[in-house]
Amino acid sequence: MDQKKNNFAPLQRLSIQQKRGGPVVRDARMPPSTQIATKQDFRDPRFEATSGELNSEKFYKSYSFLQEQKQKEIQEVSKALQTIKNPDERSKLKSIIATTKDQLKKRDLQTQKKNIQKKFQGKNFFPKKSLIKETVLKEKFDQLEKGGKLDNFMASKKKRIADKLSYAQKKIK
Repeated sequence: MDQKKNNFAPLQRLSIQQKRGGPVVRDARMPPSTQIATKQDFRDPRFEATSGELNSEKFYKSYSFLQEQKQKEIQEVSKALQTIKNPDERSKLKSIIATTKDQLKKRDLQTQKKNIQKKFQGKNFFPKKSLIKETVLKEKFDQLEKGGKLDNFMASKKKRIADKLSYAQKKIK
C-alpha cells in the first residue's frame, strides 16, 4: 500500500511571513483558491425597493412636529443671541438661524407648489413650471398686499436690483 504524495495538499506549516502578518506565500504547484472574500453590503433601507415608494405627503404629515420644533429652535437661538457678546459665537448662531429659516421657507414653497399642482390636476392638466412660479408669485404679492407690506417689499427689491447692476458695472470697467 504505497501511497503517493499529494502535490496539491495545503501546506501544513505557516510560513514566517504569515506569522508576522506579511503577504501569503503561495506554492506554484497549488491552484489558486476559489474562495472569494465576501464583503458585507450595507444598504440604506430608505432607498431600497423592498421598502416601497416614498409617500411625501404622508411623510410630512407624520413628521410635522419637526417644523414646529424648528420654529422653537429659532426662538431659543435668537434669545441666546441677545445674551452672547463673543463675535464668533454670534456669527455661528446667526448662521444657524438663517439656515433653519431658509429650510422652513423652502418647505413652505414646496407645499405651495404641490397645492397649485393639485388644483390643476383635477382638470387633467399638468401645469408648466413657469405657470407654477407665476401663481406662487401672485399668491405672495396678494399676501403682501393684504398685510400692507407690498410697498416695503418692492422698495427693497428695487434696491437689490440696483445694487446688482452697480456691482456688475464695476466688474465690467
